[in-house]
Amino acid sequence: MIFSSFFSSPNFHLFLSLSHGQIIIAHCHPLAHQRVLHRGRESERRVPVSLSLTLPLLPLPSSVITDWRARRKGDKERRHGKEGSIKTNVFFCLCCCRNFYYITMLRDPVSRYLSEWKHVQRGATWKSALHMCDGRSPTQDELPACYSGDDWTGVTLSNFMDCPSNLANNRQVRMLADLSLVGCYNVSTIGAERERGRVLLASAKNNLRNMAFYGLTEFQRKTQYLFERTFGLRFIQAFTQINSTRAASVGVGEGALRRRIEGLNALDVELYEYAKELFLRRYQYSRQTQHREQRLRRRQERQEERQEIEGVEGEEVGGVATTEDYSSQVVRW
Repeated sequence: MIFSSFFSSPNFHLFLSLSHGQIIIAHCHPLAHQRVLHRGRESERRVPVSLSLTLPLLPLPSSVITDWRARRKGDKERRHGKEGSIKTNVFFCLCCCRNFYYITMLRDPVSRYLSEWKHVQRGATWKSALHMCDGRSPTQDELPACYSGDDWTGVTLSNFMDCPSNLANNRQVRMLADLSLVGCYNVSTIGAERERGRVLLASAKNNLRNMAFYGLTEFQRKTQYLFERTFGLRFIQAFTQINSTRAASVGVGEGALRRRIEGLNALDVELYEYAKELFLRRYQYSRQTQHREQRLRRRQERQEERQEIEGVEGEEVGGVATTEDYSSQVVRW
């Protein structure tokens, strides 16, 4: 699972919405919310904001949301009251104050690629995905289909890898990057493939750095810790590290097959290494900050205890002095 909880408190509501590769968080004052619409693959359900529930989200086998620029454009239009302009939108909040935080989960590129292959092999398709970029969908020449017929059920891993236009290749970079920088899906608008990849990778890294939060599927507990520290909340359940996935059952070893998958996802591999290094640095920094805060809090508590003790002793001394003064006056009288 990516996230195992839906958070709600008397003063704050947090809504997590999986958007096929990106998770959108919206928060508002509870009085401003009535309900949340979370549309899944086959059904719609309305969830009252007062509930706490578990969302069964898989570890991102694939992604069909439009590119980063289209997503940001869609949110800008929604903030100005232009609902429904992006058909791939899966999050809608009846709210008067819309404050969006972008977060995402990244996964080991080889595991993610194999997971998507297994998903497609079982008959998954994204025919309804428009792949909008700069206001239009790609042409058939720009994005040729990898198969004929209704789906790609039963596709072998070899055939899956042989399709040059397979969107599974470097999916994480493409979903995080601004595709308009390279002419969207028109590969002839910018020089060589290496230059195109360099631009996309730089854009993906920049957008990842600027997200409010991101996590790694392979580090569930650290992801939970950073999420809670970032947004100042606690999940009602601890995240669970589940490594027995369908992708893990595919034995690729360290040989030629793994090297080929890594080659097809070279940009994703570089992005993941960058993301992991930055993620662990942020985790370490957050831990150090927490320990420093705890030391300061304990020091402040000790100071307050000493002040209370000194105050009690001062009251006792003052009481004795008052009694002695009264007794001396009685003798004098």
